[in-house]
Amino acid sequence: MTPATPLISTLETFLRLTESREKAVSANMANIDTPGYQTKDINFEDEMKRALNGTLSQSADGSGGAEFNPVAQEVPGLMERPDGNNVSLDREGLLMSETQLQYQIGIQLIKSSPPTWPMPKPRTLKPVGHSGAVKSFSSRPAPRISAWPWPTREVRAGRPPAACKSLK
Repeated sequence: MTPATPLISTLETFLRLTESREKAVSANMANIDTPGYQTKDINFEDEMKRALNGTLSQSADGSGGAEFNPVAQEVPGLMERPDGNNVSLDREGLLMSETQLQYQIGIQLIKSSPPTWPMPKPRTLKPVGHSGAVKSFSSRPAPRISAWPWPTREVRAGRPPAACKSLK
């Protein structure tokens, strides 16, 4: 297991919070035709502050460990339809896009953070190839070949290459 740095822990909390908010927005969209349903949302800023301050709830299994459970609350001040439902598909679509963008930013920040595991020592690469040719770098030696894949000076001059003479 890799040790978690404070940055990674904070970003992990950020991602969990965006996931919880996306679930709340999805539930709102799913209940758009439910009579009397009231829109619920997570106050992202307050929940993030609560998580960073360490005021987390106890875990549900009673093990005593702290667990992050954001609280979804009804959103006041939204216009209700005659059936008592106040879900606005435009508002929920905008919140879903915003939440997905926040999640993608969190993932990019985790990817760009320095690694926390021990890095292997870099291997030294030795140049391989034949003299006069462009050398490539590899950790394995180059295979021995008897002739170049392109014409040598002997072939260009009309003489067979030295490797062909040795085969006779």
